Amino acid sequence: MRVLILIALVSVLGFGDAFRLSANLCPNGKPMVYCFIDPCMLPKCTNHEDAKCWSDYCGGCIATWKLPDGSVVDDCINDTQ
Repeated sequence: MRVLILIALVSVLGFGDAFRLSANLCPNGKPMVYCFIDPCMLPKCTNHEDAKCWSDYCGGCIATWKLPDGSVVDDCINDTQ
């Protein structure tokens, strides 16, 4: 029983450290937010079928679309049907 409590305590403390580290990952002082669902769960980019969705939690719940070469797609039509 003590081992389970110790494992749980270490896990919680580890996640707390990860949260503090992730809060510093956003640029320009933007706060990291937590979303109810992944921003990339529903939308699809019908203009660029090879674009991949990247979830951005800095300053909001943002779905960012990127092409295989790393360039950001700004003309994506999000079709959720």
